[in-house]
Amino acid sequence: MRTTSLETVCTLREHVETCSATEIATLPPALLDRAEANPFLGYRSLSVEIFRYALKRVLLDRDTMTLLRRPFFGGPAALIRETAYVQEPARLAALRMRRDAQRQCGPVTLCFDHWDQNYYHWVAHTLPTLGTMIEDHGIEDHGVPASVLLPAHLKPWQRETVALLGLDPDVQPRIDYGEQRMFGRAFYCDYVRGTADFAVSARSRATYERMVRAAGGNRPGGRKLYIGRGGQTNRHVPNEAELEARLAACGFTCVLPETLSVTAQIRLFREAEMVVGFLGAGLANIAWCAPGTLVYELVPSHHVNPCFAVMAHQGGLHYWADLIPSGVEAESHETGFARPVDVGAILARVREIERLGLSRR
Repeated sequence: MRTTSLETVCTLREHVETCSATEIATLPPALLDRAEANPFLGYRSLSVEIFRYALKRVLLDRDTMTLLRRPFFGGPAALIRETAYVQEPARLAALRMRRDAQRQCGPVTLCFDHWDQNYYHWVAHTLPTLGTMIEDHGIEDHGVPASVLLPAHLKPWQRETVALLGLDPDVQPRIDYGEQRMFGRAFYCDYVRGTADFAVSARSRATYERMVRAAGGNRPGGRKLYIGRGGQTNRHVPNEAELEARLAACGFTCVLPETLSVTAQIRLFREAEMVVGFLGAGLANIAWCAPGTLVYELVPSHHVNPCFAVMAHQGGLHYWADLIPSGVEAESHETGFARPVDVGAILARVREIERLGLSRR
């Protein structure tokens, strides 16, 4: 299909923030054994500019959460390239404006991507978009009452995040799978397409702090948390029960974040002194941690992603990561571990990080 750019449908581009490149801080490698196991030593965050766009005559395809430029005088629609966030080329090539596309009255902020059911994506993409809108425009958006487009089947935890930011989820417009929606005016922000995923964003941190205050987050209370994988099939760890038991003997509480309300998650992680967890959406809860919290990330060797290293640096956390051999050769963000993890080595690292963290306070 024909493609175009945001510039062709943009009536106003507002600068939101500049995210400067910086080397991601970790605990001092020289003071830790096997420092080379950390895959993110020397990693530098991206230098990016974040903008918010006022758009005209666009169409949103719910299944791909991609925007199209609406045609004039019956011409073909054109895909807006920047909004096609990690979509398969073949799927985009087949995308068309449908005859049953509905019109949306009034301007609206587009705030989520096609992985909106994923907790990390919602925390990293949706919340900064909403927080920036509220911070810059209050309860109004360019002179009109704020309106944000939300998924039709909003999960309880999603409703809660919207409410914590001061918006009423019950009065916001919704869009369901299979729908296309036409807008005369719409607002779009670079956070939605993951532009700040590997950048240190002050505005994202400000949004998270706003939510901590709204949830009544407390000062650190000495809690030690392990984020369990639970029933997750993605990146399943075959001997996780053994790891949980050994960590529990060291004073850790195993947490399954998906079983808690967002308010409970925020309060719990705000009280944490140390957080241990495998790379996964649950680790997005370090967004609520107080500066100085120790974070130890277990990174599967078949899926090395620095997003949480960047989030930890952004929040002023004391971070370390180890590459954990998985026995899986091909890169995959879904495949489980093909062999048990070395529980003894993980426990030794936890004790080492705890000693180092306490000595630095």
